[in-house]
Amino acid sequence: MPRKISGKIFLVVLCFAACGALRAQTNSGKQTGLGRPASTDEVKQRDITTLPNGVGLPDGKGTAAQGELVYRDKCASCHGPNGEGVPPQGTQLVGGVGSLASDNPVRTVGSYWPYATSVWDYIHRAMPQNQPGSLSADDNLCRHGILAESE
Repeated sequence: MPRKISGKIFLVVLCFAACGALRAQTNSGKQTGLGRPASTDEVKQRDITTLPNGVGLPDGKGTAAQGELVYRDKCASCHGPNGEGVPPQGTQLVGGVGSLASDNPVRTVGSYWPYATSVWDYIHRAMPQNQPGSLSADDNLCRHGILAESE
C-alpha cells in the first residue's frame, strides 16, 4: 500500500529543488573555466558603431597608394592581386554588381554591401582572417578609396 506524502514534506522538497535550480542559474560568482575576461584594448577595438553616413568611424587618413600596399601585404594572398579571389580561402571582392537577383549571383563587396561604412566595419572587425581586428583605421582599405576606385 503506497504512502501518502504529507503536504509539508512535499513543500520542503520543492523549496530545496527551487533553491538548487536558482543556484545553478546564478553560478554564485564562480568561474566556469571557460573563456577569459576581455582586455580594455579588446573592448575598445570592438566598441564601434558605424552608420551609413560615416558617423562613428574613427579618425584615419591615407591614400590609395598606401592602401594598395596594405592590400598587397595583408589581403592579396586570399583575395588575389586584383580582388578576383583565391578559392577556397578568399572570396572574390570585385564585380557582380546587380547580379544578386540573377540565376548566377556573384556575392562581392559591390553587389552585397550597400554602404562603404558597412564594408569598413566588417574589414575592421574580421580581417585579415588570420589576425582579425589587426588593421588600424589608417590601414583599413575603405579609408584609402580602393573600393571606390574599383567600381
